[in-house]
Amino acid sequence: MRLYLEPKALDILEHLGIRGGIGDDIIKIQGIKVFADGSLGARTAWLSAPYFDDPSTSGKNVISKAELLNIAKRCSESYLQLAVHAIGDKALDMVLDVFEAIGHDKVNRFRFRIEHASVVRIDQIPRLSNLKAIIVAQPHFIITDWWVTKRLGPERAQWVYRCRSLIDNNIRIALST
Repeated sequence: MRLYLEPKALDILEHLGIRGGIGDDIIKIQGIKVFADGSLGARTAWLSAPYFDDPSTSGKNVISKAELLNIAKRCSESYLQLAVHAIGDKALDMVLDVFEAIGHDKVNRFRFRIEHASVVRIDQIPRLSNLKAIIVAQPHFIITDWWVTKRLGPERAQWVYRCRSLIDNNIRIALST
Protein backbone atom coordinates (compact mmCIF):
# COMPACT_ATOMS: atom_id res chain seq x y z
CA MET A 1 0.00 0.00 0.00
CA ARG A 2 1.33 3.43 -0.94
CA LEU A 3 0.34 6.18 1.46
CA TYR A 4 -0.32 9.80 0.52
CA LEU A 5 -0.49 12.03 3.56
CA GLU A 6 -1.99 15.45 4.08
CA PRO A 7 0.34 18.49 4.05
CA LYS A 8 0.39 18.92 7.84
CA ALA A 9 2.20 15.55 8.02
CA LEU A 10 5.26 17.26 6.49
CA ASP A 11 6.18 18.75 9.88
CA ILE A 12 6.23 15.32 11.50
CA LEU A 13 8.06 13.65 8.60
CA GLU A 14 10.72 16.37 8.56
CA HIS A 15 11.12 16.28 12.35
CA LEU A 16 11.64 12.50 12.25
CA GLY A 17 13.91 12.70 9.20
CA ILE A 18 11.57 10.49 7.17
CA ARG A 19 12.10 10.72 3.43
CA GLY A 20 9.89 9.62 0.55
CA GLY A 21 9.84 5.97 -0.32
CA ILE A 22 10.42 4.76 3.24
CA GLY A 23 8.67 1.49 3.90
CA ASP A 24 8.55 -1.92 2.29
CA ASP A 25 6.49 -3.95 -0.18
CA ILE A 26 3.53 -3.91 2.19
CA ILE A 27 3.34 -0.24 3.19
CA LYS A 28 5.29 2.76 1.94
CA ILE A 29 5.08 6.52 2.47
CA GLN A 30 4.80 7.74 -1.11
CA GLY A 31 3.95 11.41 -0.87
CA ILE A 32 1.64 14.27 -0.02
CA LYS A 33 -1.78 15.00 -1.52
CA VAL A 34 -3.05 18.57 -1.74
CA PHE A 35 -6.32 20.02 -3.03
CA ALA A 36 -6.11 23.09 -5.28
CA ASP A 37 -9.85 23.32 -5.88
CA GLY A 38 -13.15 21.46 -5.55
CA SER A 39 -15.40 19.66 -8.03
CA LEU A 40 -17.44 20.46 -11.12
CA GLY A 41 -20.51 18.85 -9.56
CA ALA A 42 -20.49 21.26 -6.62
CA ARG A 43 -19.36 24.20 -8.80
CA THR A 44 -16.24 24.54 -6.65
CA ALA A 45 -13.68 23.56 -9.31
CA TRP A 46 -11.72 26.79 -9.90
CA LEU A 47 -12.38 28.04 -13.44
CA SER A 48 -10.95 30.96 -15.39
CA ALA A 49 -14.50 32.14 -16.21
CA PRO A 50 -17.86 31.75 -14.44
CA TYR A 51 -19.89 28.58 -14.65
CA PHE A 52 -22.27 28.58 -17.62
CA ASP A 53 -25.20 27.45 -15.48
CA ASP A 54 -24.35 29.74 -12.54
CA PRO A 55 -22.56 32.94 -13.63
CA SER A 56 -22.30 34.06 -9.99
CA THR A 57 -19.34 31.73 -9.37
CA SER A 58 -16.08 30.58 -10.93
CA GLY A 59 -15.42 28.08 -8.17
CA LYS A 60 -12.59 28.64 -5.72
CA ASN A 61 -9.06 27.75 -4.83
CA VAL A 62 -8.62 25.97 -1.52
CA ILE A 63 -4.91 26.71 -1.19
CA SER A 64 -2.87 29.77 -2.12
CA LYS A 65 -0.09 29.66 -4.67
CA ALA A 66 2.42 30.56 -1.94
CA GLU A 67 1.23 27.68 0.28
CA LEU A 68 1.35 25.23 -2.62
CA LEU A 69 4.84 26.38 -3.58
CA ASN A 70 6.02 25.90 0.01
CA ILE A 71 4.59 22.37 0.09
CA ALA A 72 6.11 21.54 -3.30
CA LYS A 73 9.55 22.73 -2.16
CA ARG A 74 9.32 20.74 1.06
CA CYS A 75 8.22 17.62 -0.84
CA SER A 76 11.17 17.85 -3.23
CA GLU A 77 13.57 18.39 -0.31
CA SER A 78 12.13 15.29 1.40
CA TYR A 79 12.06 13.16 -1.77
CA LEU A 80 8.28 12.92 -1.60
CA GLN A 81 5.91 12.73 -4.52
CA LEU A 82 3.37 15.55 -4.62
CA ALA A 83 -0.15 14.84 -5.90
CA VAL A 84 -2.26 17.95 -6.49
CA HIS A 85 -6.01 17.72 -7.07
CA ALA A 86 -6.80 20.29 -9.79
CA ILE A 87 -10.04 19.97 -11.74
CA GLY A 88 -10.61 23.51 -13.06
CA ASP A 89 -8.42 25.30 -15.60
CA LYS A 90 -7.64 28.16 -13.19
CA ALA A 91 -6.51 25.63 -10.56
CA LEU A 92 -4.37 23.99 -13.25
CA ASP A 93 -2.79 27.40 -14.03
CA MET A 94 -1.74 27.72 -10.40
CA VAL A 95 -0.34 24.17 -10.28
CA LEU A 96 1.60 24.73 -13.50
CA ASP A 97 3.03 28.00 -12.15
CA VAL A 98 4.19 26.21 -8.99
CA PHE A 99 5.62 23.21 -10.84
CA GLU A 100 7.49 25.53 -13.22
CA ALA A 101 8.90 27.44 -10.22
CA ILE A 102 10.08 24.16 -8.65
CA GLY A 103 11.73 23.15 -11.91
CA HIS A 104 11.04 20.49 -14.46
CA ASP A 105 13.93 18.28 -13.22
CA LYS A 106 12.47 18.04 -9.69
CA VAL A 107 8.92 17.59 -11.00
CA ASN A 108 10.25 14.60 -12.97
CA ARG A 109 12.64 13.18 -10.38
CA PHE A 110 9.97 13.08 -7.67
CA ARG A 111 7.17 12.21 -10.11
CA PHE A 112 4.89 15.12 -9.19
CA ARG A 113 1.32 14.43 -10.31
CA ILE A 114 -1.79 16.37 -11.15
CA GLU A 115 -4.93 14.55 -10.09
CA HIS A 116 -7.81 14.91 -12.55
CA ALA A 117 -6.81 17.91 -14.76
CA SER A 118 -10.41 17.71 -15.95
CA VAL A 119 -10.66 21.13 -17.64
CA VAL A 120 -7.57 21.83 -19.76
CA ARG A 121 -7.33 24.81 -22.11
CA ILE A 122 -5.36 24.39 -25.32
CA ASP A 123 -2.72 26.92 -24.14
CA GLN A 124 -2.01 24.74 -21.09
CA ILE A 125 -1.06 21.67 -23.13
CA PRO A 126 2.46 22.88 -24.12
CA ARG A 127 3.18 23.77 -20.48
CA LEU A 128 2.09 20.30 -19.35
CA SER A 129 4.19 18.71 -22.08
CA ASN A 130 7.28 20.72 -21.17
CA LEU A 131 7.01 19.89 -17.46
CA LYS A 132 6.56 16.16 -18.03
CA ALA A 133 4.34 16.01 -14.95
CA ILE A 134 2.03 13.02 -14.63
CA ILE A 135 -1.71 13.50 -15.11
CA VAL A 136 -3.86 11.00 -13.22
CA ALA A 137 -7.20 10.98 -15.03
CA GLN A 138 -10.43 9.20 -14.17
CA PRO A 139 -12.07 7.98 -17.38
CA HIS A 140 -15.29 7.07 -15.58
CA PHE A 141 -15.93 10.81 -15.13
CA ILE A 142 -16.80 10.90 -18.85
CA ILE A 143 -19.87 8.84 -18.00
CA THR A 144 -20.72 10.23 -14.57
CA ASP A 145 -20.30 13.88 -15.65
CA TRP A 146 -22.83 13.63 -18.50
CA TRP A 147 -24.11 17.09 -17.49
CA VAL A 148 -20.79 18.87 -18.14
CA THR A 149 -22.04 20.76 -21.23
CA LYS A 150 -24.81 22.34 -19.16
CA ARG A 151 -22.34 23.19 -16.39
CA LEU A 152 -19.56 24.67 -18.57
CA GLY A 153 -21.30 25.55 -21.84
CA PRO A 154 -20.66 24.02 -25.27
CA GLU A 155 -17.28 25.72 -25.90
CA ARG A 156 -15.62 24.84 -22.59
CA ALA A 157 -17.15 21.36 -22.58
CA GLN A 158 -14.66 20.63 -25.39
CA TRP A 159 -11.81 21.29 -22.92
CA VAL A 160 -12.92 18.48 -20.62
CA TYR A 161 -11.23 15.06 -20.33
CA ARG A 162 -8.81 15.62 -23.22
CA CYS A 163 -6.87 12.38 -22.83
CA ARG A 164 -6.23 12.03 -26.58
CA SER A 165 -4.84 15.58 -26.85
CA LEU A 166 -2.61 15.00 -23.83
CA ILE A 167 -1.29 11.69 -25.18
CA ASP A 168 -0.68 13.25 -28.62
CA ASN A 169 1.46 15.89 -26.89
CA ASN A 170 3.61 13.34 -25.01
CA ILE A 171 2.03 14.06 -21.64
CA ARG A 172 2.21 11.10 -19.29
CA ILE A 173 -1.20 9.88 -18.20
CA ALA A 174 -2.10 7.33 -15.56
CA LEU A 175 -5.69 6.21 -15.19
CA SER A 176 -7.52 5.57 -11.94
CA THR A 177 -11.03 5.08 -10.64
